Amino acid sequence: MPGSARIEEKGEQPQGSQVKTREAVDISPIAFGQHGSLLKKKQRERSVLVSFRMPQSLKDKLELAAQKHEVNQTDLINEAIDLNLQRYL
Repeated sequence: MPGSARIEEKGEQPQGSQVKTREAVDISPIAFGQHGSLLKKKQRERSVLVSFRMPQSLKDKLELAAQKHEVNQTDLINEAIDLNLQRYL
């Protein structure tokens, strides 16, 4: 296993033991040459389902804005939700 080679190099764990740590998973491009970036652990984007109750006054304002700018109200609501969530991420 390439990750265990890095641990053995540093002498942190005896040969043959497999300890899952961040260091054991992430492989240094220096130790493995130019192809190290291909071996690194990939992070996946995750979707999170979010729901909330929209106040009627806000819903009315979004409906008027959607009619005024001739856009789909659902798209406008989704964009407002995205902008609001970005403040907290």
